Amino acid sequence: MATLKTMWVGQLIQHLRREIHITKRNSLHLFQSMYWDPKSELVIPLPAHNPEYKYFRRFAYIGPSIVAPLLTWRCITLYTNPGNEDQFSILVTHIALALTVVIIPYGWYIVSPQGLEKFIYCCNVTIRIGKRFQKLIPAQPNLLAEKSINHAFTKINLIAAIFFTQIDYIVPLLILLVCLSTHSPAYTLLRSIYNFEQDGRLFAAIIQTASGLMLSFSGLVALSGWALCIIITGFGLVVLYLWTLFIHPQGDEVKAGKILVGPYFSNRILIHNSLKILTLLHEELCRGFIFHCLHHSCTVALSSVALYYILVSFSKGGHSAVLVVSASIIIMGAMTLIELFAIYFISNAVTASKQFLHRMSYIYGRHKYASRVVKALLPNSMNIEFLNSLSTLVNGIEMNYFLNYLERVTNTGIALLFTGK
Repeated sequence: MATLKTMWVGQLIQHLRREIHITKRNSLHLFQSMYWDPKSELVIPLPAHNPEYKYFRRFAYIGPSIVAPLLTWRCITLYTNPGNEDQFSILVTHIALALTVVIIPYGWYIVSPQGLEKFIYCCNVTIRIGKRFQKLIPAQPNLLAEKSINHAFTKINLIAAIFFTQIDYIVPLLILLVCLSTHSPAYTLLRSIYNFEQDGRLFAAIIQTASGLMLSFSGLVALSGWALCIIITGFGLVVLYLWTLFIHPQGDEVKAGKILVGPYFSNRILIHNSLKILTLLHEELCRGFIFHCLHHSCTVALSSVALYYILVSFSKGGHSAVLVVSASIIIMGAMTLIELFAIYFISNAVTASKQFLHRMSYIYGRHKYASRVVKALLPNSMNIEFLNSLSTLVNGIEMNYFLNYLERVTNTGIALLFTGK
């Protein structure tokens, strides 16, 4: 079980360091934009004149400029004239285009000097704030608070284990298997231009292997870079939620009408205000990524398409129906996990922050200075939406937002089934 002294920054440092190394490994040590400094335990940007950084910028600009138009053209031709392509090949091509469109803004943001500087600054600030908060933890913390935090931390560890198992092992393996198969978007695209399979199996195998290796190389590099962006935002949510739980007055303190254990009033207000600054930094970073703020639309769109393919496969069947259903279930599961993670921790952080202010106001209601300080505070919430209603602006995102996701996926998937060709 993690302790209050080790749980805060250790997990972020471990996953961030590992993902930076994985990104460099996936690029075959040819290019990168940042590295991990083990002495300072911070992320350091590469100089602009560094060859590895220059190669990284060229890859980030040239790769999507070639891949995105080709995949778009291929999806259009598959829609107008699918030919003899099976449902799984069509699904894989659509997924490849969707993921390319989603990942492009992340890559271009990191490539720009200003974007890279903001990203690294946000990473290092999150680490430094966690270390700074650790110094405020008393030698004998509130055992009730520690129990509630460890319970929340256990859930976070479970979600993180599932996420990193998928990102580091399952998804790369699936990318390699699909890219090296005859269902690869690159292979089917080249075959639609010229049917080289009639020239012999050896020549077709060479084309299949070469195109698959190039596509899988691009996919693995893009995946690891995207995972870096997800990690820092995810841990921003986790830090906000866990530290809000830590400063939350417990039941005994509310009954006694005073704070019984540290951190005391000034430090709790300091942590609350520091979390507000941290959320503003992460919100600005999310808006730079673009699709972080469109997570609801993206997850609904991808899950709806996956549901559509599941329904079509069950109704029409075919020799690739099992592959289509399996891939669609994986997509829906991943999108649901992302949406549930974002909504769950944002809503819980908002609820915990409201309870913190309510209990602090109750405890210090008769204290002239402290009551004025507490009344001037607003609950912390990480707003990662482009469009907000009055309810989300005032109350933040709540768990009923997840019900909207399920409803929209179901309605859109069924609508696609009835309006599809």
